[in-house]
Amino acid sequence: RRLPGAPAVTRVLTPPSPPGLRPLSLRELEVLRLLADGRSNDHIADSLFISVTTVRNHIQNILRKLEGHSKLEAVALAFRSRLI
Repeated sequence: RRLPGAPAVTRVLTPPSPPGLRPLSLRELEVLRLLADGRSNDHIADSLFISVTTVRNHIQNILRKLEGHSKLEAVALAFRSRLI
């Protein structure tokens, strides 16, 4: 129930993660989706209005959380796990 004039409360859903692995943040999922689309780090940075260094940090976090060794492996795991 909401009081008149009160702002609506939006529920933020946590994205799913593969069993036994740490969940990705919403931003990490955005980066992962753009990687899966074949986008370069520069293009991802421009699309998300962040620096290339921040993109690299997100990719490193994704690789650590998905226990991957390359961007390609992370994308493949994400597809198999239905993250993207």
